[in-house]
Amino acid sequence: MDTMKILACRLRLLSRMSLEELGNVVSNRVLGGVPFVGRGDYIRDEVPAVYSEFDVLGTRFILMGEPDDEGYYLEADGRSLIANLSPAEIKKSLVDISSLVAHLLGGIEGVTVRTLRIQTVDTLANGAPTPRELSAASRIRAYRPGDRLLLVPKAEQGTSPLPLFHGGDEEGP
Repeated sequence: MDTMKILACRLRLLSRMSLEELGNVVSNRVLGGVPFVGRGDYIRDEVPAVYSEFDVLGTRFILMGEPDDEGYYLEADGRSLIANLSPAEIKKSLVDISSLVAHLLGGIEGVTVRTLRIQTVDTLANGAPTPRELSAASRIRAYRPGDRLLLVPKAEQGTSPLPLFHGGDEEGP
């Protein structure tokens, strides 16, 4: 049985714009003018947040944060669509549009987009990434120097992939 596709997105946006100003930029550049609303709804407890007034392709977009060093996070919230799916169905259903959204928001004066890239890697007996994987990670960093790269060891089926290896800058996602 084919599974419905669900949009996934999570980006860190650094800007000194207010939440509402940045919301207007995202609305116009990404959501076709669908406005962000709900500042007073406190959907993220104490973190200022707004959400798209209407779902876009079945997904509610949430923008949260403040114009400080932590910045903002933009995420696609498809929780209502995945509520009745198994983990395997969720994995097959998610379509990550973070790179597309980052591209649409690129080049806006006063906004820096940060993307977290996750790369699964083969490891040596001591747990370190293989030279081939380190070379691939180096190429990714050179191609996307502003992004954060997280190297995750490939796990044997049914086991945990921890510990994690970090690459790139050590700031947040």
